[in-house]
Amino acid sequence: MNSLRSSTFAVGYLTVVFVGSTIWLTNSRQPAAFAEGRKSAKSDVKRNESQPIAVVELFTSEGCSSCPSADDNLRRIENAATKLDQKVFPLSFHVDYWNRLGWKDPFSQPAFSERQQEYAAILNSDTYTPQMIVNGITEFVGSDRRLSGQAIRKALESPVKHTIALSALDSDDPRRLSFRYQVNSLLAKHQGTADEVLNIAVATNLESITVARGENGGRKLSHVWVVKNLQVLPLNSLEGTFRIDQSFVKQKRSRIVAYVQCRSTGAITGASALGL
Repeated sequence: MNSLRSSTFAVGYLTVVFVGSTIWLTNSRQPAAFAEGRKSAKSDVKRNESQPIAVVELFTSEGCSSCPSADDNLRRIENAATKLDQKVFPLSFHVDYWNRLGWKDPFSQPAFSERQQEYAAILNSDTYTPQMIVNGITEFVGSDRRLSGQAIRKALESPVKHTIALSALDSDDPRRLSFRYQVNSLLAKHQGTADEVLNIAVATNLESITVARGENGGRKLSHVWVVKNLQVLPLNSLEGTFRIDQSFVKQKRSRIVAYVQCRSTGAITGASALGL
């Protein structure tokens, strides 16, 4: 199965076909860009830190009247984790298949709709919003506080298999930022496999907009950790470099979340973040 395969996610043309309650999506992708550079700063996450993690991916849309409550739940999850010093990484992926129904979500990307469809195939679930997925293996309605609490508690009881160190590099291109990653496997003699990828998500916190039309017409919505760009890198090697476009970053409100994932099962086995 080639779901969650190695590539750089980018905005492209998407065909949406509705079949019952399932939405089938197709999309084109662009190759990833890499660059070497001189190491200039260290990650704000210790390399050997093995504290359990929970990556919480919310698939949402400003065109969906049920989604604002899930956005609120994601914000609540982040606040609770911060108070308890837990390694919980909320990410908000805005899908684009609601755009044809009256409001074009400015944060939506066809690639995020495709990512959700890939999860549907792995988890044998429907494609819907708001959908929340924890550590790539547990899915439920994103506004359900009880289920989100259960899933996060279970995730935080499971040991990680990988830790990730991120560091900034000097860049020769003012339009792009350069970084180095190093993945440390907690499994003996593990060197990375073709079934593992490293997701590099660039997310911005507290994005607000007033929706003019559609199901949420007239409402001002606020979102936490909106993903602006996602690269999916092969993990054949446990270290490497990557670049991100400067336009994806809002100073002091953006960060990179890097997380290791198994392509065939969706399971996320380690994560780290670096503020920008």
